[in-house]
Amino acid sequence: MRPFHGGPLQQRGLNIEGVAAKDGHLYIGLQPEYRKKRACAYPFRRMRSLASQTIWGGHHVPLGPGLGMRGMAPVADGFLVIANHAGSESNKRFPDTIDFTEGRLPELFLWNPSRNETRHVATLPSKGKGKEEGLLVLEEGRQFMKSAFIYDSLPLAGLLRYQLNL
Repeated sequence: MRPFHGGPLQQRGLNIEGVAAKDGHLYIGLQPEYRKKRACAYPFRRMRSLASQTIWGGHHVPLGPGLGMRGMAPVADGFLVIANHAGSESNKRFPDTIDFTEGRLPELFLWNPSRNETRHVATLPSKGKGKEEGLLVLEEGRQFMKSAFIYDSLPLAGLLRYQLNL
């Protein structure tokens, strides 16, 4: 991880984007996974001693080319994952960017880590200049899921409530 730690997001720098607890493990999602250029989630066994643990058995989250994790929340069969650019937009300091597509909309996936399968469930509407940064599952049923999404750079944290029909 060392060559990517502290690197710019425009050039696949290491960035934690999702954190979720499930079944006694704390999952930490990276956007993108620095070696394979894919989103990845690393589970830790004991939350009390996180600092003393080494990473074990990371999961490559199959989201698709150029997509990186932006957040995740536990659900019955795994996690709801919000994904978008694996990179970051250019700026004056880093004018060249990798894995960033202007106008790309955020995508939602259901990810089952035990089978390492994802299923695309929705494309979220545009929120202008807001960037999706987190999600929360409010209610989960067999055929639907109500969720809230948090966007930065928007008033009131850019909260969007959304019902997914599964």
